[in-house]
Amino acid sequence: MKKPHKSPAQIGAYMAAVTLSARDFRVGDWRVRPSLARIERGTEAVHVTPRSMALLVYLAEAGERVVSRNELLDALWPRMAVTQDALSQCIVELRKAFRDDSKHAAIIETIPKVGIRLMASVAMFAPRDGSQVNFGATVTLTGN
Repeated sequence: MKKPHKSPAQIGAYMAAVTLSARDFRVGDWRVRPSLARIERGTEAVHVTPRSMALLVYLAEAGERVVSRNELLDALWPRMAVTQDALSQCIVELRKAFRDDSKHAAIIETIPKVGIRLMASVAMFAPRDGSQVNFGATVTLTGN
């Protein structure tokens, strides 16, 4: 049976997500710890499902770019038939974890009929010294 062909954009997004998921990063004033499926701010720590964390990592890699629901479904549930409700549940879980409000979004914005984007700044921690590296749609890692 022939496997479906992935576009270079899908492969690039997957590779960036794998890179991000190996390192902690910041979204606004929250520290995101993908390896622990945890979002932290000060002494507060919130666990999220692995799928919701994958969504957050994907949106962080996209920078401020609006990502369509179809792109997210294809990236997070490859070769699986799921409804948009599954994606909506992940978005609700992330908003709850970030204490974000869909009506007055500060972290995750839904653009009706277009897609989803992260509004807050995203910065990745460098591998050795814990300093941050800001990034948008392209992730550049140095100092491995």
